[in-house]
Amino acid sequence: MEISTLLEAMPEGVLIVDADAQLLEANSAAERFLGGKREELRGKSLTGMAKLVTITEEGRPLEFPQYALARALRGETIRNERRRFHASEDTEPVEALVSSSPIHDDGHIVGAVVIIRDISELTALQRQLSDTERHHAIGQMAAGLAHDFNNVLDTIEKAATVLDLKANAAADQRSTYVQMIHHAVQRGAEIIERLRQYLRDRSTDMRAVDLERLMNDTVDLMQPMLHQGQNIRLHTSIQPVPRVRGNVADLRRVFTNLIMNAIEAMPSGGELRVSLDGHNGTVRAQVSDTGVGIPRDEQKKIFYPYFSTKQKGTGLGLSSAQRIILSYGGEIRVQSEPGKGTRFIVELPKLNGNGQTTPKNESDPSQREEKRAA
Repeated sequence: MEISTLLEAMPEGVLIVDADAQLLEANSAAERFLGGKREELRGKSLTGMAKLVTITEEGRPLEFPQYALARALRGETIRNERRRFHASEDTEPVEALVSSSPIHDDGHIVGAVVIIRDISELTALQRQLSDTERHHAIGQMAAGLAHDFNNVLDTIEKAATVLDLKANAAADQRSTYVQMIHHAVQRGAEIIERLRQYLRDRSTDMRAVDLERLMNDTVDLMQPMLHQGQNIRLHTSIQPVPRVRGNVADLRRVFTNLIMNAIEAMPSGGELRVSLDGHNGTVRAQVSDTGVGIPRDEQKKIFYPYFSTKQKGTGLGLSSAQRIILSYGGEIRVQSEPGKGTRFIVELPKLNGNGQTTPKNESDPSQREEKRAA
């Protein structure tokens, strides 16, 4: 009675199972995650729960051995793993955080407790703010691309004017201006294709990513922003590197955000450096600027959701970048000195010949020195 009263008072869904995954107790908040009434499921094994409700992680359906409760029964403690529960076609999916711990008795695992917290409203808000951040990035790039595209049209217009003046000239005299028009058209097509690629990418497909190509494409995409009255000098050192496992759209968004932040940090001009190389068993990308820098008391907060140093920022760009990089087994760090500039360092594990990521060597003294500097 006391346990039931306590469970009913909790807003989260709570399940208690025995060592055979049979449901011993659940509160009413858990019913929407169970896909059935607790009275009907009490005493039954949850090994066949997939028949009642679909549980997914990042769009991938989970089988029972991957469930939090199954892993807890094997002795693992799970904290706040993101899951989506979908009970039936007539109900909306529920976004949730799942935690689970084994129950011990005399050194043996006799069961597990599972706590499921509904975060659907928070997820919807995050998605809305993320869309705002993405639209802002697209707007910024579109303004730069429009500037670059106007230059293309200006080149075509001037070359066409010269051709009109040289209507009776020999073919070899006119060929230079014809080639100018061809090159300008090709350049315009490349500008449109880069923007289409950015808009077309989706954050679902995980595969081996050619980071060298992605970084070069991202730098090209951001080039027009450098030509909008700011005296920004770009230096790139993008080396061939092993492939990494990730999603192209997510990684493109990470580096677009870092480069855009660097440009915005230099309203009076400066130097933007983008590099890519191999480092200690990882692939390392760096974006640095000579801008205003980040105050020391704010450097620990920049990866917090909704914290922004910009008046119109949503505070989701860097937090999303960190979430993405960490989910790939990587790391993102910042080094900044107010008035002198900022450097962001992203490290991702490289793929080996078996298509698996290779963990970095923590014993490398140069890496430990760099971490202390960070």
